[in-house]
Amino acid sequence: MRRFLILLLFINGYICSAQNTQKLNLNSEYVNDVSIQKNGLLWVATDEGLSVFYDNEDSVFYSSIENPLSILNSDIKQLFNSSNERLIALSQGGISVFDEKNHSFNRINTSSEPIFIFEDDLSKTFWVATKNSGYYHLNQDLLLIANYTFDPLNPFSISTSNLGSQSETSILTIDDKFTYISTTNGFNVFNNKQGTFKRYYQGKKTSLTSNKILGIQAVNEGIIIISPNELVLYDTDKKTFSLLFSPSSEILNFNKLDNNNLLLRTNEKNVVVSLIDKKIVVDQLIGLDALAQKNILTIENVFIFWEEGDLNLRKVNFQLSDIETLNLNIPINSVKIVKDKVHIATVNGLKILDFSKQIVNDIASSSES
Repeated sequence: MRRFLILLLFINGYICSAQNTQKLNLNSEYVNDVSIQKNGLLWVATDEGLSVFYDNEDSVFYSSIENPLSILNSDIKQLFNSSNERLIALSQGGISVFDEKNHSFNRINTSSEPIFIFEDDLSKTFWVATKNSGYYHLNQDLLLIANYTFDPLNPFSISTSNLGSQSETSILTIDDKFTYISTTNGFNVFNNKQGTFKRYYQGKKTSLTSNKILGIQAVNEGIIIISPNELVLYDTDKKTFSLLFSPSSEILNFNKLDNNNLLLRTNEKNVVVSLIDKKIVVDQLIGLDALAQKNILTIENVFIFWEEGDLNLRKVNFQLSDIETLNLNIPINSVKIVKDKVHIATVNGLKILDFSKQIVNDIASSSES
């Protein structure tokens, strides 16, 4: 069915937006992710291939068993654009790196589905987390260095291979010596030079009462470790742990607001915690208890909250005092900020939100009639 220009008016706290129809020759309306490179290439990952657009030209890449230079799987789950503009596609089969010169893909098979990529700007390497086969470590040329998995016979291996519930907040670096990784079974410090892990579990030494780590956050004083029961500060110089904060109810998840503030969601309420002189200051949020979406992005002095599968986005000011909701009525797969616009990949096409004009561009398939 042909789409037309639609005016959407959202009242009672909803964003007023105009929705415009644009045409793209998408091979499928089920869009998993999107990426735009500095050279102007627009990449759209769908469940039936990877499409690329430039001006009036377009191409689509499919997986082919007979072609080892094709993309690994036509159902592309995520796209990642590296700092040096290398496009990486994640799919069920593993990792596909686009070779711009040869218009083909270099492939790295993984034993389970990759779920996210972390680029270490300091050591010039990449970490690819997988559902249950640990981390795949790639060098700056995106070639495999090693696959790190849990080995019960090796005390220097990572504490678990199961990373399915982890996100980008579970790995960070603050220098080129160590990489810090949280998991559902402990906290890990990876020695970049030796290629070994130091595992830390719950107990008196770590002040942790749970091995389940929700994520980690770098601060001036070290690294904050967030578990369901407490916030613990890890001093990276002294390699010591100290308890910062224990809420009255379980921490469900968190967001990083800035370098000093975290938004914690507990069973009872939402709170903002700030670390000042190694002490936690807690502010309860009034009226934002409904803000439960796990992912956060920043654009034009506002936060964008979203979660995979949700039907809406929420725009919240930096003071966390006002919420506006954009109801798409379509399940969201991913959201990215590209060139000061919010690109929303949904199960029914790609939408682009321009807050400055309050416009939602509905990217329709040109094959529709």
